[in-house]
Parts: sequence; structure tokens; C-alpha cells
Amino acid sequence: ANIPMMVAGKIQDEKDAKLALAGGADLVAIGTAALGNPDWVKRVNEGASLIYPPFSESWIAEQGFSFEALKYLRSMSGVIERVKEA
Repeated sequence: ANIPMMVAGKIQDEKDAKLALAGGADLVAIGTAALGNPDWVKRVNEGASLIYPPFSESWIAEQGFSFEALKYLRSMSGVIERVKEA
């Protein structure tokens, strides 16, 4: 049986995606990279710069993410900027 394989994890840019495809993946899932780049495919196709994590809480809120979503994203290492305490 020929079962398509999708890979995910740490794929941030075109180079990462191409490496996964060259390694035998049929599909590539964009997770964290899509948080900062909901237009990831368009940006990559146009050679535009990408926004990389960690993202500020205010930026995430401006994108329309709910407080509950922000709370969840805080639990993921490297996704949300850690606020330094004074």
C-alpha cells in the first residue's frame, strides 16, 4: 500500500520544508510558523521575509487569538516571549 506521509515539527521556512520533502515526506505541516505567518505559502512563494517566534503576547492578541489560546501558547517552549520581571 502506498500511504502518504506528512511530517511536522520545527519546519519554519522553505529550506526546512524542502529538506523534509527531499527526505521522503509527501506533505509538510506548518504549525508554529503559521502562527506568525498565516500567509506562509504566499510569503515563501514570493521570497518575502517570515516572522519567527517567539512572538509577543500583544502581537498574538492583535492577530485575534483568544486569551485561552494565548494561555495554551504560553505553555509551548519558545513560542511566546518571556516577560522579564523587574
